[in-house]
Amino acid sequence: MISLGHVSAPRCAAVWTAVTGVGAATCRALAADLRVLVSSPARGGADLESWVVGLAAAAVCLAACWASAVTGLVCVQLLRHRAGEQRPDRIAGVPAPVRRLVLRACAEAELLRRHGHKPTVAEVAAYWPRIHAANRALVGPDPDLVRPGVPLVLPAPSSQES
Repeated sequence: MISLGHVSAPRCAAVWTAVTGVGAATCRALAADLRVLVSSPARGGADLESWVVGLAAAAVCLAACWASAVTGLVCVQLLRHRAGEQRPDRIAGVPAPVRRLVLRACAEAELLRRHGHKPTVAEVAAYWPRIHAANRALVGPDPDLVRPGVPLVLPAPSSQES
């Protein structure tokens, strides 16, 4: 995990706003499909296909609401950590990959500042083993078991990476 000391509240707010905005726009676009779920059977009702589409639209809207809530929880957790509070390893209802994705989005400004551009997959693949090597004493032999809140040392980019 990248040191999160440089993550700003405005960046976290922007990430949450973007996730929530995309979710709201998605739900608005699906509004017509959702109406079948509340339509009166006296008005002619809906066929099975319309109900299936309506249920799928409802599932997408629920997923969008969940994504907004999860992003908000992770951002609040991250900002509390910046304020000196201890972060829990997990947040109930937030899968680890989703949590890492939100943390990465919040920390991306720092990555851009360090590299001057968004790192490519090849740059990340070349750099992460160096991060693990520099922090092996804190992390241990498995680089996938970094505990939240562990301050990592980021080695300077090599001449090939900069």
